Amino acid sequence: MNASATLKSELSFTRVIGNLSAKRAIEVAAVAAASMIIKGPHGAQKGLIANAYAELYPSRLVVRISVSDRPEELRQRLADHGDLSDILLLIPNLPELKRETLVYLKELLDQQVLIVATVQHCPCGNLNSRVRGCSCDLETVQRYRSRIPFGLLDACSMLVESDEPTCSDIMARQNGFDSGDERIDAVLARVKKASPAFIARREPIPLKMEAIDLLDTAVRCLSLSTVAVENIRKLTTAITYLESTSYELAPAHCVAEAIQYVMKNN
Repeated sequence: MNASATLKSELSFTRVIGNLSAKRAIEVAAVAAASMIIKGPHGAQKGLIANAYAELYPSRLVVRISVSDRPEELRQRLADHGDLSDILLLIPNLPELKRETLVYLKELLDQQVLIVATVQHCPCGNLNSRVRGCSCDLETVQRYRSRIPFGLLDACSMLVESDEPTCSDIMARQNGFDSGDERIDAVLARVKKASPAFIARREPIPLKMEAIDLLDTAVRCLSLSTVAVENIRKLTTAITYLESTSYELAPAHCVAEAIQYVMKNN
């Protein structure tokens, strides 16, 4: 991570008001090189959070996808670049994409292409909003959500909820009580320290006995897929190394955090 990455990330990170859980998710995802879906109503800063994550990878080519893009056009754009491992796809309004484009995105995820996408809870974008009422009926919401194939959701390592800033969040920022400026320096330092340890480990970090029990319980109770379990192990490794690169076994609370990112896809 170089100086320009730090500067750009500061610009995006510090513009995000509140949303501490989403900021934490970016930190974990940056270590794990994990694809992410950011979900929330209008005004929840989804695009800003996605940009903040993308800017942590200055060496990657950011390819922005629009609802008008067709798979053949996207294939050509990516083919012109060459190495897919150097690409990060930034996708607004994922359910609005053409069906064939969504299927192609699943193929790209299987090829380890990094994807960061945003999703509204409903077509009007106001479901779960604190300040606006939703005009969609239940059938419309279900039909909208079903546009995203489950295989695509399952292949994305993380699903993160973002929220509209509260009045307290906004006032804290205006009065200088928001610690976002200081936080980004700490985030970048932790990511820079944890990433080499994560990359050097070819297999997920072993789990402590209580962490194994927790994961087994989650698999049974949540009916987690094999892909979901693999994502949990990957994220657990990143979370553990963010806490300490000297750990040889992952504690249960690191598994618990990883499960929270994955269980929302199930």
